[in-house]
Amino acid sequence: MYRDPLEIHGYKVFQFAYAGSLPLNKMNDKKLKRLTRSYMEWCTHNIYNTKESGLPFEKAKVFIQHFYKDYIISDLDNRNHKYILDAIRMAQIIKDDNWQSISLDIAGYSDKTNHVQVYVVEDHNKHDFAKYLDDNKYQLIKKPLPHEMFIKETEQFEQHQTEEIEPTNFW
Repeated sequence: MYRDPLEIHGYKVFQFAYAGSLPLNKMNDKKLKRLTRSYMEWCTHNIYNTKESGLPFEKAKVFIQHFYKDYIISDLDNRNHKYILDAIRMAQIIKDDNWQSISLDIAGYSDKTNHVQVYVVEDHNKHDFAKYLDDNKYQLIKKPLPHEMFIKETEQFEQHQTEEIEPTNFW
């Protein structure tokens, strides 16, 4: 699906939305890790036409906003942001996710549901966009693609792959 990036004060802002809360850093469940990584990539990849948008950014600011439906204490530094950054790099929005290429702004807010909103801007627009985002964070929220939709498509894909691999009986 192709979408145009937001245009704020004459510059482009790339936005991504993810359902639920990010998993914790110390996640030991390999299947959950794989599904989390796949969901982030699925929600991020091919949303924008990177060739028409002047991407990837050589140096970028990534704003990650966590929204929580309750006031249970949740440390933002314990959340695994790696999958989001890797997905944005794979989608060719940013050149790399090393310290020379990106900086991060991570914040948490209250909302009706748990979700994560991510914005990527060129580094030289970071101060202007930070002010704009602070004033408009709730108006900018995009509805994330639900986990259920991803899980259903993943299961259908895996079932289809299994069907193709099963040997046929020639006798």
